[in-house]
Parts: sequence; structure tokens; C-alpha cells
Amino acid sequence: MIISLPKSMRFRFVSLATMFCLVLSCISWTVRPPQATSGTTPQSRTVLRTFAPFWQIGDGFSSTLIVRNVARQSSVSATPIVFTADKKQLRLPAIQLAPSEVKKISLEEALQTAGSSAETGALALELETSQSAAIIGELVITDYQHGVIFDLPLHAGYANDEAKALHAAWWLPDDKTQGTVVLFNASEQAISVHPSVTIDFAQHTFEGVTLAAHETRKLDLRDLVQQSGHRNADLGSISLSYEGPAHALLPALLLANEKTGFSLTGKFFVKRPEQANQSSTVNWHYPAVFAGKADPSLGFKKGSKFTPYALISNHTSNVIAPQLEASFTANDRSTQSVSLTVNPLLPLETRLIDLADVTKELIPKNASSFSLQLSHSGRAGDLALHVFSVDQKKDFVFTAEGTMQTRGRLDSLYWNIADDLQAMLVVQNTGGSTVQAQATLSYDTNDGGQGTYKLPPLEIPARATRIVNLKQIITSGQPDEAGQVIPAGTSLGSATIEVTGGQTGGPDNDVLAGGSVTFDPDTGRCGGDVLPICGPDERPQLDGSCELIISIILITVCELFCEPPCAVPTNFHLTNTSGFDAGNGTLHVVYGWQSSTGTLSDLGQCTVAEKVDYNNADLPFASPPFPAGINPPNPTILPSPPVRGTDGAIQDNHSTPGAFVKPYSAKTITSTQVYRYTCGCANSGQPVVLYGPLSIVRSVSQNSDSSWKFVITKDGKSATINPLP
Repeated sequence: MIISLPKSMRFRFVSLATMFCLVLSCISWTVRPPQATSGTTPQSRTVLRTFAPFWQIGDGFSSTLIVRNVARQSSVSATPIVFTADKKQLRLPAIQLAPSEVKKISLEEALQTAGSSAETGALALELETSQSAAIIGELVITDYQHGVIFDLPLHAGYANDEAKALHAAWWLPDDKTQGTVVLFNASEQAISVHPSVTIDFAQHTFEGVTLAAHETRKLDLRDLVQQSGHRNADLGSISLSYEGPAHALLPALLLANEKTGFSLTGKFFVKRPEQANQSSTVNWHYPAVFAGKADPSLGFKKGSKFTPYALISNHTSNVIAPQLEASFTANDRSTQSVSLTVNPLLPLETRLIDLADVTKELIPKNASSFSLQLSHSGRAGDLALHVFSVDQKKDFVFTAEGTMQTRGRLDSLYWNIADDLQAMLVVQNTGGSTVQAQATLSYDTNDGGQGTYKLPPLEIPARATRIVNLKQIITSGQPDEAGQVIPAGTSLGSATIEVTGGQTGGPDNDVLAGGSVTFDPDTGRCGGDVLPICGPDERPQLDGSCELIISIILITVCELFCEPPCAVPTNFHLTNTSGFDAGNGTLHVVYGWQSSTGTLSDLGQCTVAEKVDYNNADLPFASPPFPAGINPPNPTILPSPPVRGTDGAIQDNHSTPGAFVKPYSAKTITSTQVYRYTCGCANSGQPVVLYGPLSIVRSVSQNSDSSWKFVITKDGKSATINPLP
């Protein structure tokens, strides 16, 4: 925890503190070169950026940026850039970081100093390419009034999302828990996002959301669930596909109950095209899953009791059978491993597994934690995974951070032992033989320098996890092996853990998982967990892996004499005067839209049109009963020419021209319609879905009095001929 609160404020903390190395997580899309206005040459430069998709202050909310320089020898300077809800950018003072130094910045204080009244938006951290860019960080959002906290890691996009689709599992433990889906466009041009939810094996897709460059939008998960028809659903998954530059969409999933203080930050994964060959295996390592009675020697409050869960969602069309293995310290201090029985996940299934129930007869009751290995066939991202523990009051949530890539060196973001805060060091040896590992703590000294302190070496048997009370060591006043003593009053720093012996070196040393954890024993988890730092030719991923980079593409930003931001239609909606029966079975609808810039006249290079697809088997329309000769183009794209974006509205008359033909019979024809915009500055000038898909249903059916009727419906509106002549 980086914010000190009175103990009377009851709230818990949960961390999503996966770390990202900015040196290898720069933006992975090509930016359209800036255009000059009035014949003036634009002034631009190339930079590195990493992002947090959301922040909020005011009305009880506080947001704090925490950053660390993981370089051992070189200092680094990074500039926070705040993107506000009114589409403005504000550059805050640069952050200077010495080697291994960690700092925290209150956004509320920084914005007040800058004279800004903004209360929500997104954030970028920018570095010049001339620097050794090795920064990791997170943004912590706290609701003081309701005791809710979310930790969002800084990162620069999802690699391997060339399919431009992400997914996450969600759980609403009670009817008071709310969900917010945050959508952030990290790119320099507009994108269109298409959300869908999957509940009880059925997927429901909603209208698209257009995001201007650097825009943040929020969706209500409860509202999406209700629109899907599953009003009381408490479990499912959400998918987000998008059109625009690859790696542009950075979402967040925030679940919270303001009454109890329960909060959980969801985890998104890349949806990749499915493979016919499922022979490859994915291995996840979770170093510490807390269960049963919490251990007071680690700083937990006496009487705390945790129930561990695994939230898993299978987005594929394949049955996936996860293999779970738990390792724990037995009564004789040996490390033992047991296999856990879990039924295979069916396609499109989301399941909440009570790990306490699964391990009940396998792990001793006095074991307060265990490590978990989860393996499955297929590829990373086929399963959305979230492992966490909830205390008996449901206001203390501990997320177990997982990784697919173990390392010989781990860099944590921070530890904080101010006031009542506690800090732990968690280190797992995932290998097959004993290793020695040693942690080095770094912290600021009173003279403005940096101090270091080495913890005693840890001997870690194969598959074992060691958990150390950091606060106890930091406050002990005992010298380390070099005689260094941590000064009294030191409360904030970072940790690095490295293999120091027991292996042959090289890749054989890459067996560690874990990091540091900060928490409040009264209120919950705060953050500090890490995933392994990646090597010089790799990039860290949100799914816990390190993967080879194909190329690194930096951002070109225009600073002076630049053209206005790309304006695209947004907020497509039925107008108040539309959706009525115009007579003779014609449904009249009018849709309106706005500009992403807030100014409709900015849409001068945009057009809007409809596209309707028919089933080939339905063409031409069956006659009887439909009028003869109806055989529209497939697809039908109208009007021609399309409506200008500056018009702000489009009329659509759905008719079925001609006379219906006897003998009448029951017949239904369904076509699928989307509305699309085309803007020269967006998506390389190719159409982008703005609204839909919508079903246009034309049906002939018999009334109870043996007469016949025709009904056409779309988007909740209808027109009819009743009775047919």
C-alpha cells in the first residue's frame, strides 16, 4: 500500500502488479506520419511510451503512480503524460530515478500543482530513445469512501494480438458487486471495439464503441449481462474484438462491492486463432496461494482465514483439460506435491473452482499456503486464468500472480512498510533440484543516495516456496553480510532476487518465480508482486510469458503545426423520433451520431452507410407468400453515395415492395445489418463497423382467426400489414 489511511477505514487491497520492462514493451504499431496544416512542416520526434488505461481522482477516489528503474548502473528520466476525459494531454514534471530506485507520485497532487481540474482518463509514461529505458510500474486507484482498490500495471499493449481480440473471465459474488469494463485506445488513431459476453455457453455481441486516439470509455458489466438476457448471471467471460492498429486496445476489468470492500482487478488474455494441432503445452506457475488460517508470523492478522479460488474460462471450441498440481510444506518440513482433480472445461465454459474443496483431503489443514502449477494443452490465452484468495469477511482479496516464464533474476516493483503495512518476499524454485537464492533490497538514504541490503541466502528445495517477513528484517536493525544496516524509519524500496548457487548456470538458473508483496493486515492486499524480468531480446507479456520480438516500432508524436486529431463518428443511436410504422409494412428508422472530437464539422472526410447481408438460400424471396421479384444485391450497401459524416443522421426505410402473393404460408426471412463509417484518417480508409450487427426479420404468419399478417422487426421496432389482403 502506498497510501496511508486511518485504521477505521475498512477496505481491502488487491494487486495486479505484473511488471513490464519499457525497454522492450514499446508500442507495436506503425503511426501515420503527422500532416502539416497550412503548408507548415510539422515538428515531431520518436519516443518510447508505456500506459495505464485508467485513473480517477475526486469524489473519494485517489490515484497513485509507482515506478521503478530496474537498471543497475544507469539513471533514467520518465515523463508522465495524462490523457483527460475531454481529450486533452497534460505533461507532468519528469520523474528522475537512480539505479534500482522506486518512487510514487500522487496524481491528485500533481494535477493540482499543474492547475488541472481533470478527474479521470488514462496515463502514459514517456522516455526518450537515447536513454536506457528500463522502467516498471503500476497505477493504484483507491476509493477511500467505499474501501476499494485496483492496481493496473503499466504496459504497452498485448503482443500476439494480431487477431485483435482479447478476453477475460469475471465473477460477481453477490448482487451488490458491480463490474466496469474500461476501454483505452493507446494508438494515435481511432479504433472501433466490439464487446461481447459469454454466459452459460452462449455468446452475446453488442454494438461497437468508437474510441478516438488516447480516449478512455467505460462499460457497465451488469448492463451488458442484463442485455444478454441473463439478468441473474454471476459468472462468465467478456471478449473485446477491435478494428484499428494492432496492439492498440488496452482494457481493464474492475469488479467491486462498495458495501463490503470486495474488489478484484480482472486479467485479459489474447484470443488467438485456434490450431488444429493441440499438442503443445502451456505451464503456469503460481508461487503462493493462501488458504486456511493465515500465518501471523508473516504479518497477517490473527484469525484471518482464506478460501482460494481459480477462475477459468475457455474461449475456444475445444475441450481443454487443465492439470493442477499443488506443492506445500509438510509437517516434517519437506516439500510434497499432489495432483488436483479438475473436470475438463467445455468450449465457451467459465468455471469458478473452490481450491479449498479440491485440496481438502490432500493438503494438511495447518498449511497456510501452497504453490500451484496449472498446465493445459493448446496455446497461451486459450484459457483466461485468475487465481486468488478471499478472507471470511470477503473484504480481503489476495491475487496469486502467475507466470509461464521462470527466471534466474526477479525484479519487484516495490515494498512498503509504512504505518501498519506488512511486506513479504515470496520465492519459488520451480526446478527439479535445490537452488540458493538471495534478495537485495534497495532504498533511498537520508543523504539522497541509494542504499542496498542483502538478505541471508535462501536454500530452496525443488518445487518449494519460501516466504519471508520483510518488515521484520527491515526493522530489525541487524547488519547484513557487508555490515550494512537499513536506517530506522525506512519504509519504501524495491527488491531483486537472484539465483546464487545450486545450478550449473545459464538457462538452468531460470527456475525462480515470485517477488515481493505489500499488504495491510486489517484491510488487504496492496501490491508489489512481479513476474520475471525479460532478457535483452524479449518482451514481457500480460499473460505472464516472455516472447521474442519481431521488431520494435517506436511512436512518432507530432508536437507543433500538427493536423487536428482524426475525427470519427461515435455514439450511434436511434433518434427519439424514429422507429415507427410508416404504413404498408414499412419500418422507418433514423439513426444519429456525434463526432469523437465533439465537433460534427470535423467529420468532413467521413461517410456513413449500411451493409445488409442475406442468406443465399433466401434469395430471391419466396413467392408466395412474399411479393414476386424481390432479389436484392448480396450484400446490399446503401445509400449510394453514402451519407456525409457532417450530416449527423441517416434515414432508413425497410420496405417489402409489391403485393403479397396467395396462397399465404408461414415464412421468415432474416438478414443481418451493420452501419459502417469510412474516414480517410482511420483504419487506412477502410470501413469500420459503427453499429450492429442487427437482425432484420420479415415474417408471414397466421392469426388465430385464420387471417394472415406480415411483420418486419429491427432493433426493437416493428411495422406490420395485418391482415394481409
